Amino acid sequence: MEEYLSYTTSTVEHVSTKEPRLVTRETVASADGYMIRLLQLGAIEGALGEMDISPVMKPVLEAMHHILSGGDVEIKVVAAGNPLLVQELNRRLEEATQELNAINQRAGYSVLPRT
Repeated sequence: MEEYLSYTTSTVEHVSTKEPRLVTRETVASADGYMIRLLQLGAIEGALGEMDISPVMKPVLEAMHHILSGGDVEIKVVAAGNPLLVQELNRRLEEATQELNAINQRAGYSVLPRT
Protein backbone atom coordinates (compact mmCIF):
# COMPACT_ATOMS: atom_id res chain seq x y z
CA MET A 1 0.00 0.00 0.00
CA GLU A 2 2.97 2.33 0.61
CA GLU A 3 3.50 2.87 -3.13
CA TYR A 4 -0.08 4.15 -3.43
CA LEU A 5 0.53 6.97 -0.96
CA SER A 6 2.66 8.99 -3.36
CA TYR A 7 1.04 11.40 -5.77
CA THR A 8 0.83 10.57 -9.45
CA THR A 9 -0.63 12.26 -12.51
CA SER A 10 -4.20 11.16 -13.14
CA THR A 11 -4.72 9.18 -16.35
CA VAL A 12 -7.61 7.27 -17.88
CA GLU A 13 -5.96 4.08 -16.65
CA HIS A 14 -6.18 5.29 -13.03
CA VAL A 15 -9.95 5.55 -13.32
CA SER A 16 -10.21 1.78 -13.73
CA THR A 17 -7.48 0.93 -11.20
CA LYS A 18 -8.64 -1.27 -8.34
CA GLU A 19 -6.03 -0.04 -5.85
CA PRO A 20 -6.53 3.45 -4.38
CA ARG A 21 -4.00 6.04 -5.59
CA LEU A 22 -3.47 9.67 -4.79
CA VAL A 23 -3.49 11.90 -7.87
CA THR A 24 -2.59 15.51 -8.51
CA ARG A 25 -5.20 17.75 -10.06
CA GLU A 26 -4.84 21.24 -11.48
CA THR A 27 -7.58 23.61 -10.38
CA VAL A 28 -8.04 27.15 -9.12
CA ALA A 29 -7.91 28.04 -5.44
CA SER A 30 -11.57 29.08 -5.38
CA ALA A 31 -12.71 25.67 -6.67
CA ASP A 32 -10.56 23.94 -4.07
CA GLY A 33 -11.96 26.26 -1.40
CA TYR A 34 -15.53 25.49 -2.50
CA MET A 35 -14.91 21.75 -2.19
CA ILE A 36 -13.27 22.17 1.21
CA ARG A 37 -16.25 24.23 2.40
CA LEU A 38 -18.67 21.50 1.28
CA LEU A 39 -16.65 19.02 3.32
CA GLN A 40 -16.58 21.35 6.33
CA LEU A 41 -20.36 21.62 6.19
CA GLY A 42 -20.80 17.85 6.29
CA ALA A 43 -21.14 16.64 2.69
CA ILE A 44 -18.93 13.73 3.77
CA GLU A 45 -18.91 12.48 7.33
CA GLY A 46 -17.53 9.72 9.49
CA ALA A 47 -14.32 8.66 11.17
CA LEU A 48 -11.02 8.65 9.33
CA GLY A 49 -10.97 5.64 7.04
CA GLU A 50 -14.72 5.15 7.42
CA MET A 51 -16.02 8.28 5.70
CA ASP A 52 -19.12 8.22 3.55
CA ILE A 53 -21.45 10.63 1.79
CA SER A 54 -23.82 12.23 4.28
CA PRO A 55 -27.16 10.38 4.22
CA VAL A 56 -29.01 13.64 3.48
CA MET A 57 -26.71 14.26 0.48
CA LYS A 58 -27.13 10.81 -1.09
CA PRO A 59 -30.54 11.54 -2.71
CA VAL A 60 -29.17 14.82 -4.12
CA LEU A 61 -26.24 13.01 -5.71
CA GLU A 62 -28.47 10.23 -6.99
CA ALA A 63 -30.73 12.87 -8.59
CA MET A 64 -27.66 14.43 -10.21
CA HIS A 65 -26.66 11.01 -11.55
CA HIS A 66 -30.10 10.61 -13.14
CA ILE A 67 -29.84 14.05 -14.77
CA LEU A 68 -26.35 13.29 -16.10
CA SER A 69 -27.57 9.97 -17.50
CA GLY A 70 -30.46 11.59 -19.37
CA GLY A 71 -33.18 11.44 -16.74
CA ASP A 72 -35.39 14.12 -15.23
CA VAL A 73 -35.84 15.02 -11.58
CA GLU A 74 -37.91 17.43 -9.56
CA ILE A 75 -36.20 19.56 -6.93
CA LYS A 76 -38.16 20.84 -3.97
CA VAL A 77 -36.63 22.68 -1.02
CA VAL A 78 -38.77 21.58 1.93
CA ALA A 79 -37.16 23.90 4.50
CA ALA A 80 -34.82 26.74 3.61
CA GLY A 81 -31.32 26.57 5.02
CA ASN A 82 -29.29 29.37 6.57
CA PRO A 83 -29.53 32.15 3.97
CA LEU A 84 -26.01 33.40 4.69
CA LEU A 85 -24.55 29.94 4.07
CA VAL A 86 -26.63 29.52 0.91
CA GLN A 87 -25.34 32.88 -0.35
CA GLU A 88 -21.77 31.92 0.56
CA LEU A 89 -21.96 28.59 -1.29
CA ASN A 90 -23.60 30.18 -4.33
CA ARG A 91 -20.89 32.88 -4.35
CA ARG A 92 -18.11 30.30 -3.99
CA LEU A 93 -19.49 28.21 -6.85
CA GLU A 94 -19.91 31.26 -9.11
CA GLU A 95 -16.40 32.51 -8.29
CA ALA A 96 -14.88 29.08 -8.94
CA THR A 97 -16.71 28.82 -12.28
CA GLN A 98 -15.53 32.28 -13.35
CA GLU A 99 -11.93 31.59 -12.34
CA LEU A 100 -11.86 28.18 -14.03
CA ASN A 101 -13.17 29.76 -17.23
CA ALA A 102 -10.59 32.57 -17.03
CA ILE A 103 -7.74 30.08 -16.50
CA ASN A 104 -9.01 27.87 -19.34
CA GLN A 105 -9.13 30.86 -21.70
CA ARG A 106 -5.59 31.96 -20.77
CA ALA A 107 -4.16 28.44 -20.93
CA GLY A 108 -5.90 27.51 -24.14
CA TYR A 109 -6.94 24.16 -22.67
CA SER A 110 -9.18 22.87 -19.89
CA VAL A 111 -7.63 22.58 -16.45
CA LEU A 112 -10.21 19.90 -15.75
CA PRO A 113 -9.65 16.33 -16.91
CA ARG A 114 -11.09 15.67 -20.32
CA THR A 115 -12.64 12.46 -21.53
